[in-house]
Amino acid sequence: MLFFLPDAAAAVRAYARLLRPGGRLVLSTFTEVTDADKEWFQHLGAALGPYLPASPEPAPGSPPPPEARLRTQQSLADVLTDGGFSDLRFAEIAHRTVFARPEQFWDWLWSAGMRGMMESIAPQDHDAVRTALTALVAERLRAADGTLGWTTSIRFTTARRP
Repeated sequence: MLFFLPDAAAAVRAYARLLRPGGRLVLSTFTEVTDADKEWFQHLGAALGPYLPASPEPAPGSPPPPEARLRTQQSLADVLTDGGFSDLRFAEIAHRTVFARPEQFWDWLWSAGMRGMMESIAPQDHDAVRTALTALVAERLRAADGTLGWTTSIRFTTARRP
């Protein structure tokens, strides 16, 4: 959750104060956005866009949104080493969430990090959005083996307090 905090550097410094020498901090974060991710988000945005309220433009100099923070190993290394940690190690895994049927994606969105976005859709539009998403998932999230799924890359970072 470090990427959700408004001041990740302050949080890392606090973690370092709380750990005894030799203590370890382990974080899970997203990885860099791939071309496949960008393509999927474009399709998802096209399906959801007509039903979402307009987003305000970010103020100049405002930090990136939480989902865009700390996506690179270098960004994590910078905040962790500046916060007093060393011996950084990174491990990345791909996690695939499999859906039994295309309609299940709608339910999953309501149980995951996109719930806030989904709550901004007017209730009278839910049926239309569910229909659009079901068609999109059936077309775009089907793997070669026939399964439907969404793959997310996760980075686990371990750091040690000297």
